[in-house]
Formats: sequence, structure tokens, C-alpha cells
Amino acid sequence: SSRAHYWLDECKAANNADKLIEQWPFSFHSLLVAKRKGVSADKFMKDNDPTVKFRSGDLTIDTEVRKTELLLRLGERMRAATLLQSLVKTTKTKDPEFRIYMAVLKSRVEDFQQTFSIISEVLSAKQEFFGSSVLQLLLPEPFRETILKYCDTLDPLLVTALMRQESSFNSNAKSRVGARGLMQIMPA
Repeated sequence: SSRAHYWLDECKAANNADKLIEQWPFSFHSLLVAKRKGVSADKFMKDNDPTVKFRSGDLTIDTEVRKTELLLRLGERMRAATLLQSLVKTTKTKDPEFRIYMAVLKSRVEDFQQTFSIISEVLSAKQEFFGSSVLQLLLPEPFRETILKYCDTLDPLLVTALMRQESSFNSNAKSRVGARGLMQIMPA
């Protein structure tokens, strides 16, 4: 795993930094090593964003996609989310390009956990789909301004990563031990 290679490199048991960065360029540990080595994450970004297919080629699925798009245009986010829930299950075997569009739609209904899940599945099969638009799906907009406003001494990307890991940007998240919110803070 990227974590194991990171700690091997940190302990100087082996020089795994290059292997770590090459195999898992966007893992937290790879980004730490890259920063330490002075390598910009931009180096790993593809010049072109992946081509997105807005239609699957399946008439039934495409009709449901059009309904979802219409509901979003009408401001019916919750109804679109409900429709998307069953739609995403039926599109698991579709082209990665279409699955990315499913992630875009899930992001528009603010179902970030499902967005991450779809993107992770696509990227684990085809890393070449990683580009700036996919990165934006992994770091959603709704909290960007608030994070920047309150991160005087903390790195905003670290705070964003923590929120993503702890709650998948679900502000109502509550753990089984009582931690709450975006950063899973324990109440006093």
C-alpha cells in the first residue's frame, strides 16, 4: 500500500519514494513525499481531461439520465437524487466515460460519498482518466469558501482531505461513538 511504502522510505529501510509516487501519485502519502522532494502534483495530472459520455447507449438508462438532468434544472435535487440512486446501480458495467458522468450527476445532488465511490472504481480500472475535472469531483465546491475563510494557519487541502476522509462531506455525519459533522469532532 502507499502507506507502507511511505513509512519504508521514512525509516530509510529502502528508497521507495519514486515507486510510491509512481504507483499511487495522488495518495496522501505520495503527496507528502512529493512535497518533501519538491515535486509538484501537477506533474501527475493528465494534459487532457477524460472524454465524458453523457449517454450510455441504453435507451432505458438514457431516458432516466434525461429525467435526472431535467429534475436538476427544475431545482428538484432530492427527486433527482432518488432517481440517481437506482440509476447508478444499473450503470456499474457501463463505459468509464459514462460512469464519470454518473459521478458528475451524483456530485450535483451533493451525494459526495457515491461520487467518490464511482470515481475510485473508474480510476482503479483506468488511471489515465485522472484529470483536473475528476480532481474537482473529489474536492467538491460547497465547502471551499468556508475552508479558505477559517484556515489561517492550516493547509486548506489538509482540512479538505480530513473532511473527505471523516465524513465524505456529509455535514450531518455521526459516528457510532458520537463524533459529529464534517470533521467528526467529539462533542464536549
